[in-house]
Amino acid sequence: MRPKPLFGCGMAIVVMLLTLRGSTPAQTPTPRPTPSVTPSRVERLKVAVQLEREQNDPILMTVVYAAQYAPVYEALVEEDPWHNFVPMLATDWSMSPDGKTWIFNLRKGVQWHFGWGEFTAKDVVHTLQRHVRADSMSVQVSIMQELLEHVEVVNDYQIIFRLPQPRTDLHIQLSTRWYNAILCKAYFDAEGQEGLNRKMVGTGPYQFKERVLGQYLVLARVPYQHWRVTPEFKELQFLLVPEPTTRLAMLVRGEAHLALIPFDTQPQATAKGMKVLKATVPTMPTFAMFGGNYLPSKGHYDPTIPWTKRQVREALNHAVDRKTIQNTILGGRGEPMAVTFWHATLPGWNPQWFEQYEQQYGYDPQRAKALLAEAGYPKGFKATYILTPRPELPELAQVGEVIANYWREIGVDLKLEEREFVWWREKVLKEQLRGLAWTDATVRFEDRDIMRLMYYSKGVAHFFESAFVDQKYEQFIATADPQEQDQTLREVGNHLFEEYASLPLFWLYTEFVANPQVVADDKTSGMLPPRHLEYIKAAR
Repeated sequence: MRPKPLFGCGMAIVVMLLTLRGSTPAQTPTPRPTPSVTPSRVERLKVAVQLEREQNDPILMTVVYAAQYAPVYEALVEEDPWHNFVPMLATDWSMSPDGKTWIFNLRKGVQWHFGWGEFTAKDVVHTLQRHVRADSMSVQVSIMQELLEHVEVVNDYQIIFRLPQPRTDLHIQLSTRWYNAILCKAYFDAEGQEGLNRKMVGTGPYQFKERVLGQYLVLARVPYQHWRVTPEFKELQFLLVPEPTTRLAMLVRGEAHLALIPFDTQPQATAKGMKVLKATVPTMPTFAMFGGNYLPSKGHYDPTIPWTKRQVREALNHAVDRKTIQNTILGGRGEPMAVTFWHATLPGWNPQWFEQYEQQYGYDPQRAKALLAEAGYPKGFKATYILTPRPELPELAQVGEVIANYWREIGVDLKLEEREFVWWREKVLKEQLRGLAWTDATVRFEDRDIMRLMYYSKGVAHFFESAFVDQKYEQFIATADPQEQDQTLREVGNHLFEEYASLPLFWLYTEFVANPQVVADDKTSGMLPPRHLEYIKAAR
């Protein structure tokens, strides 16, 4: 659902009418038994996943590992399997023409698990408060703080955000796209953090049953008719299996029914009767970054790092044979990506990038060597390349190793280091990636988040900073006009393209492998661990 502008006889009248309309709380319905369905062959769906963090509190998790909560918790807005944003705990929402006032009407009668009462507006405010606490792992702390400071609770079923600046994507920010699970205030008030660490209490179609750290998480279908969906599997189990080869073996032996395994091992699985389920949309941008490209005005900026020079970044791009990586490691998969995080289906796209791509980014090692010499490095330079495993793409480390070898061929003396995601994330947030390059495969970001999280000097990741991007970001957030925003995003993309801000590789579709004797079909937008499992179709 796209945000709808507020029209009529003025904002005050609209708000008054909506307030009156939602002022009478609905009677809490008595939970109804789950309707009988044709039983599936297997009652417990077993999903083998890789998780570096285990925690029952979703605020203490990063976006990458939070999807294990998706069947338990719900958000105000759902990103459905086709990447549409549709009502979830909010029945509808509306945005004022200036993008500063948002009204969310909340769903009545939704029950918290284990008898903790009805979901209301107080749970939304409680969730905002939890996001901004000191130990939060959320990448949205600044957004949540802004919302917390400008939220108005009209009644149990309506909230209004009156923001100091336009925000045309608030429905996305409060969606399952960011795993913005709404938390139960009554449970926390009674049990505290200790209770939250012990057990999840949500509103989703599955409820918490058991977690054994380092081994598995078991969820059970709620014992009543859920307002949204009745899952076809009685139980859902996440098996923690970090090794891809072990996940493959478990699939073949029937010990797991769904998993993500490397592309080159998929034929082994399909030869044993498994089937490949492809995500509905490309959601995995894959790329390499040059750490340390901070604003020169920052004290930790180091101009002696070679790739702070544009010529060096261009050389490193020309050094990599992307087509070979695509046709070997990725098995021919992937759409070329001209600018990291920009896609033809998102605002800000410029088709001219691919018209110039071969000339400006194509494989040309001789041109790469000449550029290094022009930049003052005729004999190359020393650098460190970080290999960080990511569950999104088991092949990621291999891609990084190949890129490192291409760079060595033009004279770069590279040292490879393997680091866990938690180490890398801390270095990113603290702006301590000076002189380090790395390969990454992450999630699809929406319009505003592309700049806010990755390129804005006051943002989160600090992948590449420039005064131009900062200026354009401030212009972007000052307007609610979609055409102006589209133009600004295109100008930023042009700048990043011309500056060789990163080493863009491909857009990939996540691919899961399933046992067709257990899983009949699965539609998902591809986020990890596997999303939308409450909708999965069971074999009969």
